[in-house]
Amino acid sequence: MVDQYDLWLVCVPGIGPRKITSIISACGNARECFFLKEEALRYIPVLREDDVQRIIESRRTWEMEKQWERLMKSGVCVVRKGEKGYPKKLYHITDPPHLLFYRGRLPADDQRAVAMVGARECTDYGREMAKKIARTLAAAGMTVISGMARGIDSASHMGAIEGGGETYALLGCGPDICYPGSAKRLYETLVSRYGVLSEYAPGTPPEKGFFPARNRLISALSDAVLVIEARARSGSLITADFALEQGRDVYALPGRITDALSHGTNQLIRQGASPIVSIEVLLEDLKLRESVQGRGDVTPVISLGETERRVYEALEILPAGMEDLLEKTALSIPELMAALDILMKKQLAKEGFPGAYRRCY
Repeated sequence: MVDQYDLWLVCVPGIGPRKITSIISACGNARECFFLKEEALRYIPVLREDDVQRIIESRRTWEMEKQWERLMKSGVCVVRKGEKGYPKKLYHITDPPHLLFYRGRLPADDQRAVAMVGARECTDYGREMAKKIARTLAAAGMTVISGMARGIDSASHMGAIEGGGETYALLGCGPDICYPGSAKRLYETLVSRYGVLSEYAPGTPPEKGFFPARNRLISALSDAVLVIEARARSGSLITADFALEQGRDVYALPGRITDALSHGTNQLIRQGASPIVSIEVLLEDLKLRESVQGRGDVTPVISLGETERRVYEALEILPAGMEDLLEKTALSIPELMAALDILMKKQLAKEGFPGAYRRCY
């Protein structure tokens, strides 16, 4: 059972999961490490002299009772590696966290899951595709794992929720901290209905170096990783690298070669990732096709009149001009404008740029 010494050990600066694993192997448990003599610490092979000094300093400054009480009052749950409830998928990576903190609940071990990641500053196309893919996969019974960042991550979580499935977020800070702050509503939904997970203790603020480490857990908890949009150098590609190391399948959404946010995904495809050529093919690749047959369209139920539905069906993800829409719908200009006005009020359509409209999935 997790105790206050486990919490101390995971909070020692510079002592990460791999070193903690070696410490536990040498000492038996975190409590023994806390009371181990300095000379004995030096015999633990993975510890450098600066690591030993960090442990010694932490023993002196760590407020054991206060920090444990803070955890107990935080509303955050915690499970230790080796205990019942610890996600089995994490045992298959080289550096599973010693403790996993969470709010809500943990994903079930027998539930298939897919990670969806991508650019924070994504395009409208990327955001809508992320939402649609996540909604379809969730409706087919697949859990969606992501990082709750703005852009592709948040769209993926929202799509999964709309699809009636489960979705979980891995954070690069304590699970009691909503980061980014703009995702407060999504964070509260995840906490109340699904789960928010982290290897960092409550109160740990987000730091740049935490997010690459967090990405290994996103891929580890998944059976496949989908990269929707990514620049040539991005955190999403780090997640893809972890996925390959962990033996996960990687998929990427192809894009135009002139789009900076497609450089990363196109490069992944060039290196062997499977292109997402259509949602139907993706379902077949993930062996989910039968799961959605007979369920009809998994897009939200829309109550529309005949004219509005005709316009909605004519819209696509990329904006279409009035001339194209008039030709597709065979409506008059007043009829088309009235229908577009209704669709935009229902948040089913959006003006991509003046005079051009696109569908909101």
